[in-house]
Amino acid sequence: MSYPSSATTQKASSKKVCILPFLHGLLEDESKTDIICWTDKAKREFRFLEKQKVAQLWGATKPNRRLEVMTYGNMARVLRTFCKDGMLEKISGRSCRWRFVGSNDSENSQPPLWFGIDRILSSEFGNG
Repeated sequence: MSYPSSATTQKASSKKVCILPFLHGLLEDESKTDIICWTDKAKREFRFLEKQKVAQLWGATKPNRRLEVMTYGNMARVLRTFCKDGMLEKISGRSCRWRFVGSNDSENSQPPLWFGIDRILSSEFGNG
């Protein structure tokens, strides 16, 4: 059995976009407050206002997904995996509200952006 070389693995993983920095990038983009917004920035709580639009933007970042539309249900499944890992929390009793938790929970700490948010939000991805 052969395994991919580390160079191949690194190249493939460098194309992956993690959803947490993606969401953080949208939250920090003032032009996106109509689809996602902070409900309490100090507690790192946020809310999806247009959950399907956020899911579509997220789907546009995923390789080989551009022909299929990402749904909020599929995106929420990814978010729940981060809940299990202790990096995100669904705020119970609140519709479409989440909170960043974990090691990046300090007031000034932000997850790194591993991609160009402007490229993702450009008209290339249907958000012109």
